[in-house]
Amino acid sequence: MPNRPWNSKKRSNKGIMPTCRILDDLPVVVPIITHDEESSYIYKLGFKVGLIGHYVGVPEKSHFIYNHLSFTVKYNRDIHPNSTNIVGFEVKAFSVHHREAKWGGRTGLIACELNEQVLHLSGPQEVKEDEEIIFTYNVKFQESDVKWASRDPYLVQNNEHVYWFPILRSLVVIIVLAFKLGKFMLGTLRSDSKLETPDQTREETGGTSVNKDVCSPMRSPSLFCVCIGTGVQVFGMVLGTLILAGLGFLTPLIRGRLVTTMFLLWVFAGLFAGYTSIWLHKAIQGSAASWTIISLRTAVAFPAAVFVIFSAQSTLLGLEKSPAAIPVWTMVKLFIFGSATLIPPVILGGYIGFKKTEPQKPPNPTSELPRVMPGQPLFKHPVLVALVGGIFPYVAVEAEVFNFLSSILHHQFYSSYGFLLLAFFFLAITCSLTTILICYNRLSNDNRSWWWRAFVPAGSSTIIFLLFAIYFVLVKLLVTKPVSVALCLGYILIAVSAYFLLTGTIGFLACFWFSRLINSTFKTD
Repeated sequence: MPNRPWNSKKRSNKGIMPTCRILDDLPVVVPIITHDEESSYIYKLGFKVGLIGHYVGVPEKSHFIYNHLSFTVKYNRDIHPNSTNIVGFEVKAFSVHHREAKWGGRTGLIACELNEQVLHLSGPQEVKEDEEIIFTYNVKFQESDVKWASRDPYLVQNNEHVYWFPILRSLVVIIVLAFKLGKFMLGTLRSDSKLETPDQTREETGGTSVNKDVCSPMRSPSLFCVCIGTGVQVFGMVLGTLILAGLGFLTPLIRGRLVTTMFLLWVFAGLFAGYTSIWLHKAIQGSAASWTIISLRTAVAFPAAVFVIFSAQSTLLGLEKSPAAIPVWTMVKLFIFGSATLIPPVILGGYIGFKKTEPQKPPNPTSELPRVMPGQPLFKHPVLVALVGGIFPYVAVEAEVFNFLSSILHHQFYSSYGFLLLAFFFLAITCSLTTILICYNRLSNDNRSWWWRAFVPAGSSTIIFLLFAIYFVLVKLLVTKPVSVALCLGYILIAVSAYFLLTGTIGFLACFWFSRLINSTFKTD
């Protein structure tokens, strides 16, 4: 890559963007000495593109750019003596005020030497509008004793102490919700048992007040079943990926393995998605005569949305004449391949659900006449309740989402799969407890419209994550180019949609089983 001049313009925002380079699936790191007894090193992924400082005696701050990169490539011959394997990739960044000079009629750079002292003495390169900046680099190869099979441990720093506070915070949230649910249920059951006397005619309250409305009809049952089935598919893919990653089968150094594993798990989870959609449709409607249509919708709804987003992104990249744009014929082949691999498992699962499951009967006879809905106070408005309910799932996984999002958008490896799996369990428990509390409180207040409202509260934390992700992209990462913003927002939209389906499904299924369990204890004539 020849050295050539670049025109650079200073940004008005004072943040310094990090960047990353990858060599042989190894991200570049900056070695930092710890100054402990062993004088060991820790490694920081990526490097900053510049710094903010000021000259001696000058109070005003200036912006300086790192325009010289000194790479160190470490290699080892442990596998084949006649070949080398890259086991390390390090960088040191310098801000150098390059000056041109002529020797023998040829133009060169005075400060372009491997001596770091010369690089420092030449002075830093300040960023000024319309000023030419020259970028240079050098590469040094160094033999290392590190084996190729163990070249990645230095990428995984021991930062467990950072995660203990979020873990304790999630545990506190779960304990509070469980205590609140237990207290609420204990009081309700006690009040019902006190009123249960042979000679007393009483008004139905508590658990007995809703035993005829738990399995009452709902709006848009087919769409609801499709959402739940897709959520089960997302759940299976995420859980399987996290378990395999936590066990060490998925290493971040093999970038294609993670995507391939997620795709295969998505295809396999399609069996459970189709089965759940038809099973739930039978539970709601009493039959599933249109099981093929419901299964087909479950199979194509979410993948079709993802395909549309990717197509729009590819179109934008094509308009920008970017080499990352996907050709139209490739998109057509992806569409055909996706249709051939994603639809059959869901159809098969739907067929099994149609043939092997019987329509579930409610624990008690369903009331033919809908119960009159009493007026609800303002603080019990469905929108407000859903937004408040989304706070608890957000608190449970906020730290891990922040770390995960930072790693992806900075092109860095995320390897704390154990903590991510633990956060996923916390998320599932929090969604379940939150939805059960909200749903049972709604049913106890004679509000039988609980199906969709058992799905939305846990998923409403998506709004918080969406706003946080947009803020992170626009403010923290300083992404301002319209095409780049559109690309980031497209990926964020896919992620939050999957998160909404996942959390909503967890909350609804927990509420569904809990409602059937609690109402089966109250038998009515």
